[in-house]
Amino acid sequence: MKVRDLIAAIALASCSPGCVLADALSEAAFFSPRSEPVSLPEPVPSAAPAISDASGSETSGAASPAAGRGVLAPIWKKAPELVSKLTGPGSPNASGLNVQVKGTDLGSMFEHKGRTYFAFGDTNILDDVPANHLSNVLAYTTDKDASDGLELHYVNFRDLFADAADFYAKESDIQAEEEIKESFDIDKDIVKNYDAHRSWASAQGRAAAESELLRKAERIFGYYSSIKKDRASLADYYARLTVRLVNFATSFSDDIAKPSLRNNASYKAHYDWAMGASLSEIVKETRFRYGRLFSAVEQAWVKQIFTSKTFPEEYTDIPTNGISVGGRIYLHFMSIKSWTPWMVNFAGFAYSDDDGKTFTRVDNFFPADSNFAQVSMLQEGGYVYLFGIPAGRAGGVKLARVEPGRILDKSAYRYCRMTEGGAAWVGSEAEANFIVPGPVGELSVQWNPFLKSWLMLYLNDKDTPSDRRRWIEARTAPALDAPWSGEKFVIAPSDLSSMDGWGIYGPFMHPLYTSGDGETVYFLLSMWSHYNVFVLKTKLAGPYAVNTTQTRIPMAMPAN
Repeated sequence: MKVRDLIAAIALASCSPGCVLADALSEAAFFSPRSEPVSLPEPVPSAAPAISDASGSETSGAASPAAGRGVLAPIWKKAPELVSKLTGPGSPNASGLNVQVKGTDLGSMFEHKGRTYFAFGDTNILDDVPANHLSNVLAYTTDKDASDGLELHYVNFRDLFADAADFYAKESDIQAEEEIKESFDIDKDIVKNYDAHRSWASAQGRAAAESELLRKAERIFGYYSSIKKDRASLADYYARLTVRLVNFATSFSDDIAKPSLRNNASYKAHYDWAMGASLSEIVKETRFRYGRLFSAVEQAWVKQIFTSKTFPEEYTDIPTNGISVGGRIYLHFMSIKSWTPWMVNFAGFAYSDDDGKTFTRVDNFFPADSNFAQVSMLQEGGYVYLFGIPAGRAGGVKLARVEPGRILDKSAYRYCRMTEGGAAWVGSEAEANFIVPGPVGELSVQWNPFLKSWLMLYLNDKDTPSDRRRWIEARTAPALDAPWSGEKFVIAPSDLSSMDGWGIYGPFMHPLYTSGDGETVYFLLSMWSHYNVFVLKTKLAGPYAVNTTQTRIPMAMPAN
């Protein structure tokens, strides 16, 4: 192993999903070319730690057959196999517009109107080096069979607008609504006639359409400033216009990998700015925003899910899971303050009423110290359940639930407190206790009919001299709020050594992607060494079964 690769391996220990290695390495180490794969050495535990069996009693660790690496009995009877690469170069989703996504992670799944959606984290579009050019991207598929991989469609600006002429025409009609509201003929070309606007823009081209749209916006600004002489109305129009453009979720930062107040979707912030800005400054900002959006539409950029990096302390915004309720998509996200150490500003929701094309953020829903900075969500028995962990990967799991129609009503949440008599649902997160002890990283929960129980997959990032894991584990429970079993082994980085597969996390499942009535489970897995997502499958042992005889075979990268 070369020195720079050893540095990278050490830096990984402090990195997180979406964490940029440049934060942990010097610029020289980060940008030096790699002539050989980086491999992360697998430390061998000196002794198997005590683990809990399904009944909760303490037992010594059952030997796992992987050479030099086992303390837990596996949950499978057939070891995990690599099905395909899901994202990035060399995957089935690396052609056409999808070629823009060079690297990403996570990909938690939820179903909405017959499609399976995937919420990815920090995404590289400019090069293969781990970065956060986009804080998040959304993809979907109608593919219901994961046995040969999954074909994705990344949501892009052509999902919002057919072309630049369509964008021009729709914005022109919105400008006309402002004139109608004011009952004043601001400009002869500000009229509501979508077909005429689109026909004109198609014939004239993008440059002319962009110039004309800005000219008409200037006329509206001028009307409020010079004719109506109402600074408050001018600021109100500018703020409404800006919030709408911001929510299309392209980055308006000069450097798209960095935060900017230009990305803020706060009406008040833009209103307050416009109250003190000159007319030329307002026009300049609007010109900049229109120009970037025309480019995004014309070039069909893959888009962020929602506006991100909205203030200086917001390094990035990572979606952790979504759910569809009543035709609306709710996406839980964490606002990242820093990766090293892993700190959040808050956790929030973003919701969409147009099938994931645009989202509205709801910030500060869970505070920075909440145990619900990251969640796995599901709907069951008249409630939406949230399995929550705090920022980082060291905390345990708490459970909350809320009525489906009240997801954005914080007062409606109830939290699970496990007692000797069973689960009690309390009104305060602080009163809740852990249903699964830490350390638990990114997690996924679903009902498994083969096991006849709920199945949880998660990263155990434990790394102490006596117990070094950093692998994927599973637990089961007969009910969401019943006691969960002890840990069962799923997969370790050593199983992926032949494909340089270190830094594994994000084992996300979806009920659609199973076979044999749940006996075979397909799941996603992020690999930091590739900074992309892969599809794996495993064949489960029977309910709460212990299997210590199955041999695990290291995987190789699948052929393209």
